[in-house]
Amino acid sequence: MKRLILLLLLIAVSETAWAFVNELDPFSFMMRDSILLSGEQAKELQGLNKNLGFNESIPDFSANGLNFEIELTDIFMGNFEDVPFKRDELFFNFLFNAYVTEYAKNCDSSLPPNKIELTKRECSSEEIVKNGYGITIRRNCVSWRTVGTGYFAAPKMYTALQTLEQFLLGNVLSMAQNADVIGASVKMTGEMKSLHMDMAALVRMNGCDSPGLKRFQENLRLFAHDLQPMRIESMIAKRKEEKTEVAINQDVKLLVEDLVYENSRQWNFNTFHKGSVDQVQIVTYDSKGRPGKLTAEYLFTGFSGKKKGSVTVTFNSNGFPYCLYFFDFPSTCRPASRKIVNTYAKNGYMTKAMPKLVPAKAKSQQFTTTANNQEVPMDVPFAVIENVPIFPGCDNEINNAAKKKCTSQKISEFMNQNFNTRLGNDLELSGINRVFVQFRIDHNGNIADIKSRAPHPALGAEAERVVKLLPKMIPGKQRGRPVGVLYSLPIVFQVIKNESKKEIKTTSLKREIKNTEAKKSVSSTKLKELFHLNRDK
Repeated sequence: MKRLILLLLLIAVSETAWAFVNELDPFSFMMRDSILLSGEQAKELQGLNKNLGFNESIPDFSANGLNFEIELTDIFMGNFEDVPFKRDELFFNFLFNAYVTEYAKNCDSSLPPNKIELTKRECSSEEIVKNGYGITIRRNCVSWRTVGTGYFAAPKMYTALQTLEQFLLGNVLSMAQNADVIGASVKMTGEMKSLHMDMAALVRMNGCDSPGLKRFQENLRLFAHDLQPMRIESMIAKRKEEKTEVAINQDVKLLVEDLVYENSRQWNFNTFHKGSVDQVQIVTYDSKGRPGKLTAEYLFTGFSGKKKGSVTVTFNSNGFPYCLYFFDFPSTCRPASRKIVNTYAKNGYMTKAMPKLVPAKAKSQQFTTTANNQEVPMDVPFAVIENVPIFPGCDNEINNAAKKKCTSQKISEFMNQNFNTRLGNDLELSGINRVFVQFRIDHNGNIADIKSRAPHPALGAEAERVVKLLPKMIPGKQRGRPVGVLYSLPIVFQVIKNESKKEIKTTSLKREIKNTEAKKSVSSTKLKELFHLNRDK
């Protein structure tokens, strides 16, 4: 199950990262004619400076301001020993593919005449599965074909792509053993977005034919083949001399403020209040006196108005911010913004006076405190609640998972039975229409804070009317305390024209919110398409 979850999320990662290139598939690069790296070619890789026109002068190159400025600069100067990843890691596979694709998009005229077209696999014949209402619920690919993408790569870069492909599947499967598979995948999603933007900016900043970009590209290729780099010794020596330790007197309150704000730009439903970070507490220190883990509180506006949230920030062995764990998903790592990490690494948060921190033990992450010092339960998504809200009639189920399934089914059935299906005709709708309704099952079990999004106001109003009719439930619990639980439900309409009359068929599809940022789920069919697994094992 963990493997399936990770692979599905990796598909989402690849779709996000490659949306810039019209769905170019990084996993399915294929050559028209096979190119193999022979022994002679491997030897040739070792002495390319002269052939590529590199001279003893240091070419201009800039990665300033990019998310991965330090890593990209290390590759450019040939400082492979300080590059924090290996060529067989999934991260480098994506980095290399992102560069090749962005170069193909922006620099086609700079490619050699023998350039090779990147291709992808697409479905040529599919099986369509429909439910009892005639709505398509699944598409299974029966046969595949290879098509060109319209983007090209230099033969030597293409060879490196094939070399990296050999590590892909094994790397994914090994990562599936991660105890926090969801958190690892979410972290990778954030990093991939940053990486792809970096590659596009890098090409624009330096120019397709610049000597600096050529050197970076060649070192990138050498790294992929696990060969010795073209080193700029003077730059490497200067970099090592100027390398500084992370200072201990940096303003961590301002750091957390920036980290939370940057992460909040990806939130879909909540709005962070800038300047609201407070109650900062350093929980642990490393051996050099730098923060190892800290906690803080902040304000945000959510479904039911202004609330207080909390976050835990962890630091890696270099003393850099690494992960943010928010109160509603305490085991899911949100990667720290690379730009902010780079600023912190350069001691950009130095302060003459240490900020005042909270010495007391951190408060519970699931509860906030009002002005009257009363603990008020905070909202938890349905997908991660420890004890789910229980719909009437589901309390006899044997365990929490069964109660969760029962409650979801009962809510869907309730919506199906009470929704006014005649609206399709009354509003003269056609085709498939979707209404998204979100609500909260509060800590008393009542339905509250109903919101909807629909293509017509009447559809949204009808969805909210039916949700208000839902019965009172046994409230959900987190850490033994009743809490509000967030729930989301899509309702799908299909109006089918049949000769002179219209017929509308309706279904409500249960969707469990995976987090407050509403991460998209990906079907197992998409997984099979990606890895070309056309039958169940």
